[in-house]
Amino acid sequence: MTPTPIKLEGAMSIAKAEGLHQQLEAALREYSCIEIDASEVSRVDTAIVQLLASFLTDAENSGVQVSWRSVSDEMKEGVRLLGMDQILSF
Repeated sequence: MTPTPIKLEGAMSIAKAEGLHQQLEAALREYSCIEIDASEVSRVDTAIVQLLASFLTDAENSGVQVSWRSVSDEMKEGVRLLGMDQILSF
């Protein structure tokens, strides 16, 4: 089964939260396997990290498989600083 890609890029701030939420919710309804590519994220804020954590919980509860394709060092560091690295588990 080929995973459905979701691409995160640039500065992932609260300004992008609503659009990302809609994209994630649609993917959750339509697909059983999703792959997130965060290789081009230059910055991530708390709202996006919380949104991703919630999405991963919803996906697990719905039986949807989610994997990370690639994650930028900036995203890894932002998630680590927020103490969410165990939850997002890249």
